Order: sequence, then C-alpha cells, then structure tokens
Amino acid sequence: KGHPYLTQKLCQIVATDKSVTRAAGVDRICEGIFFSSRARETENNLQHVRTLLLAKDKDHAALLDLYRQVRARKRIRDDDTNVLINTLRLSGLIRVLENYLWMRNRIYFRVFDRAWIEANMPNAEKRRQKAAFKRGFRRASAVAAVIIALIGGGFYWVLDGYYWKHVRYYNTYAKRLGIMEGVGELTRQQVRSRTVSYKFIREGRYNPLQKVQAVKGSGELAASQSTVKSIFGDQSKDKSTLG
Repeated sequence: KGHPYLTQKLCQIVATDKSVTRAAGVDRICEGIFFSSRARETENNLQHVRTLLLAKDKDHAALLDLYRQVRARKRIRDDDTNVLINTLRLSGLIRVLENYLWMRNRIYFRVFDRAWIEANMPNAEKRRQKAAFKRGFRRASAVAAVIIALIGGGFYWVLDGYYWKHVRYYNTYAKRLGIMEGVGELTRQQVRSRTVSYKFIREGRYNPLQKVQAVKGSGELAASQSTVKSIFGDQSKDKSTLG
C-alpha cells in the first residue's frame, strides 16, 4: 500500500493544476513537492520520518542498518518485540507483508536512499571530513605532479635541445645553402651492415652541426673520411665507435 497523506497531497495539487494533462506533468509535480532539495528538508511528512529515525534516544547505527537491509529487499521477519522494527513501522517507512518487512512506497525509497543512510550514520561527519581530506590531497598531488612534470619537462627540453650529444647516421650527405645535411637516415643496425655510413654529431638538438664523420660498420673512421674533410673541414679526430 501507499501512504494516505502523500497520496492526498499529490492528488490535491494535480487536481488544481490545469497544466497537468499527462503522466509527465504528475512526475514534474511529484519531483517538486517530494524530491527537490528544498522539499526533502521542509516537507512535513518527510520531516516527521526523519525526526523519528534520528531521535537522540535511538541506536542510530543499528536502526539505519536495519532500514538499509529492508531497503535492499533482504528478507527480514516482522517481530513485535523488536524495538528497531517498531520504530521503522512507526515512522511509516516500512509495512508488513506476509510477515516480512517491505518499503512502504517509492517516495520514501527515493528520498531516504543509500546516500541519506550513509550521511546520517554515526561518525558520518568524521567520514565526510576524511573523504574531503582525501579528495583535497588527491587534487593537490595531481597539481604537484603537473608542476613537477612541467619543470622536469623544461629541464629536459633545455638539456636535450642545447647540451646533450645527438648522433645520427645517414646513407650520404649534401650541402644546401652552405649547411651540411644528411640524406637517407639509417638505424644503427643498418650501419653495422654497411661499408661506409656518415655520422652527424650535434651537442644539443637545436645547435649547429658540430661534426660529420665517415665510419665503417664497426664504428671506426673510414678511409673516405678525407672526402668529408674536403667538404666540411677537418673534423675527423674523434675515434668514437658505435654505442
């Protein structure tokens, strides 16, 4: 069964509102008088239920836990000697059907939902504060991580762009507008299988080309190094091998 007071209140408002011609209109009114944030706090019957459940002389944890079980449709037998069951029955939240406890109506089911139960459990304020602290800590950690990443990324960009050594290998080379350029980039695996490759060296990705060397597959300087000298100048003193 439903609840006489709630039914009468809804029907009275619907009957006097000429704009209600369909079920959607009834839903709109029901939302306004029972489910809105203001209605949940000020509607007389909902206030009455809340006052009974949260009275100071009640064992809130046990009472709300029992209500949570009924709301979750667990099979709870009626017991006239059980103070908690009597309190729930007196509040109007539940009804007895075939000797088991059931929610009285969908309005109560929606208003006094799981979030409401958790919010009114003992120590709920402490839990809310802990949850708020954890959320704040996670946000602060995320912001700090972003800042660290930006700073670290900035250092990396400077070091990579202007200080760290960069080596690339090419099939051949060409001089364009007075600037030496590699042609046909090679992997180190490809270099190892070739007779001669050309090693371009920079200190920093954005700095000018520092050195070009003709190297064998082993990484040693090749005999054709003299060709590079004639085009680029004598920059073949580095005896480094492939890393």
